[in-house]
Amino acid sequence: MEALSCLAELYTRQGLFEKGLRADEHLVRLRPEDPVIVYNLACSYSLLNDVPASRRAMVRAIELGYDEWEHLRKDTDLANLLSDSEFQAFLNSRNSRGKRTRAQAPGV
Repeated sequence: MEALSCLAELYTRQGLFEKGLRADEHLVRLRPEDPVIVYNLACSYSLLNDVPASRRAMVRAIELGYDEWEHLRKDTDLANLLSDSEFQAFLNSRNSRGKRTRAQAPGV
């Protein structure tokens, strides 16, 4: 598992995005509930300009618990996804919900 993850990262660093995607897809089949692995899949789709697939994967990663928002917003692998109006609307709705929840919860 660790070796496959390293291989996926190496492929991506070398610009071999399709090979990186195949490795990420395999990793997701092995660990479908791992938010970081699903996040990496979203990155691979974004690098290949498959924004709808990237959006679906990123929404899934967030649903699984991915919460490194600052990293997400600055990740250059996600440039195509981050410029997508549907994904921006999703992020804004998550932000709004989080603010309401914190405002309603005493002592938070």
